[in-house]
Amino acid sequence: AINKFTDSIMDTVFSVNNFKTNFPILIFPNSEEVYLDSNTVSAKAVVGLNNTTDETSELIFLNENCENAGNLLLSKKISSNLIFFENSLYFVTKDNDEKHFLTIANFANSDLTFHQMSMFDNNDKITAIAFVPLNPESTLQNPEMIISTENKIYVSDLNGNISFKKDLNLNKSANPTFADIDNNGTLDILIGGENKFIALDYKGNVL
Repeated sequence: AINKFTDSIMDTVFSVNNFKTNFPILIFPNSEEVYLDSNTVSAKAVVGLNNTTDETSELIFLNENCENAGNLLLSKKISSNLIFFENSLYFVTKDNDEKHFLTIANFANSDLTFHQMSMFDNNDKITAIAFVPLNPESTLQNPEMIISTENKIYVSDLNGNISFKKDLNLNKSANPTFADIDNNGTLDILIGGENKFIALDYKGNVL
């Protein structure tokens, strides 16, 4: 059923001219109420599309029938996957000057918040973001954000304030996974590459 739904979504997405997506579609476990253009719509999925003719992008919300339920326009390019957390979408965008922003779209009012992430190098290409409770004080309701690029890992709070940055020195690193490999009660960051494997604790120390 999920595959059929995803195929239907892609049929809808590919019908949008001059837009493309580089990141996975986000399908909600249950339909979510989203406030768009003075109306509340029911959305089962959302996909981020970048305009191929300018520097804009948009979020397309789809209902359970894979029909376009509404759009949210953005003045920056989407440069990461989408994460749904606490009735908002979290993702990273990039402007014309190659500056990165943690972007939050609030479902209750469609407000967009941009937090500049000045620690990124302009040539950093984000491969994935994830929300994970790394610190001993963290919980599923108050996690850290882990941002992986082609050869770096960043850990920040949900406002984009960086805890640490780590150069991986891996060739073609994979997206990170998380496990408590040293049995100290906190999750560690595990990253594999073409030439080696690295494990980091919640402070960024190599294990």
